[in-house]
Amino acid sequence: MKKIIKRIALLLAVITTINIATGNASLPARVAYAKSAKYDASDIDIVVDLSSHNTVTNWKKLKKKADAVILRLGYRGYGTGKIVLDSKYLQYKKKCEQYKIPYSVYFYSQAISKKEARQEANFVKKYYKNQKVLPAFIDSEKSAGNGRADNLSKSKRTAYVKAFCQRLKKAGIPSGVYASKNWLNNNLNMKNFKYDVWCAQYNTKCTYTGDYMMWQYTSSGKNYGVSTYGVNRVDVSKVIH
Repeated sequence: MKKIIKRIALLLAVITTINIATGNASLPARVAYAKSAKYDASDIDIVVDLSSHNTVTNWKKLKKKADAVILRLGYRGYGTGKIVLDSKYLQYKKKCEQYKIPYSVYFYSQAISKKEARQEANFVKKYYKNQKVLPAFIDSEKSAGNGRADNLSKSKRTAYVKAFCQRLKKAGIPSGVYASKNWLNNNLNMKNFKYDVWCAQYNTKCTYTGDYMMWQYTSSGKNYGVSTYGVNRVDVSKVIH
């Protein structure tokens, strides 16, 4: 029995040594999510997100400064509830492919039921084709007006976000939620959330205490070859490795 115990102890010691040597010791949960998902963001550091609100003036400059782009695929109208394809998505998708810029997508949600959340996920499924560098994200935030989903309870909003992510997971598509630090803390129940998190906090560091794989740290990134409403600025994020 003592020999068996010694062998087990030796084996555990070897495994620990290997984990430390390979950098896998005490991995935070967000890294575990990334490693288990069907994408590889190991070569991605700086990410810019684009929608119809942006105009790309210099794709070569964007390619030089950003490692990847997340495109707004579409949105659900906060008044009509209608799902709409972003007017620049196809154009920007084509340009990303032309300039060999890795890209993924996000969808601005105004779902007020699990059924609608799954509809939004199905819309993403239709367009998400082998990106495999970053997850597809559901954008959860307050609308610009009196949105149909603005007054959802925390539990219902969380259920709809999970329904979106679960539908994509079943389709083999990595998924996650985009939200501000304040929104994550106050409008979603992030306990036991098993999908990736893209946290927005315009600050010198991200102080969100939950797990996250990407941090949107500014809306004023300059000289990326992108303008927002005619101003030289764009949202910029950093992948957490």
